[in-house]
Amino acid sequence: LSKDLLRLRPARFPAAENDGTSPGVSKEDRNGAPVLVNIRHNSWLKWQAIDLTEIRAVQIELMTTPEWKEGLVVELHLKSPDGPLAGTSREVYGKGLPVQLISVDMTPMSGRHDVFMVFKSPRTGNDVSIG
Repeated sequence: LSKDLLRLRPARFPAAENDGTSPGVSKEDRNGAPVLVNIRHNSWLKWQAIDLTEIRAVQIELMTTPEWKEGLVVELHLKSPDGPLAGTSREVYGKGLPVQLISVDMTPMSGRHDVFMVFKSPRTGNDVSIG
């Protein structure tokens, strides 16, 4: 006897609808949309019990000021901000673009996990936001 199983999960997890953030990260309204600001080196966002079965990559919409020239890497960790590494983005620069879509390739896994999105850039200040 076999059963087919349909897994439904949202295609998007808005950054502002997370399950926790590191101290200092705050939410602002920009043109009617919630945006997280004060993203600094080692800032993190947390989502609990996310089903990562068959997830191969995560797309992140990153907003910067056009003058932003610092490099930023986004890491996805399991269990805690310094837990097992599940994926890493390429280094991203502002390039004069106010919004960039970046991709984080994921290590194949299955099941539900607490996921921490950790921002790595020793020089990042208030000029990086995520929506």
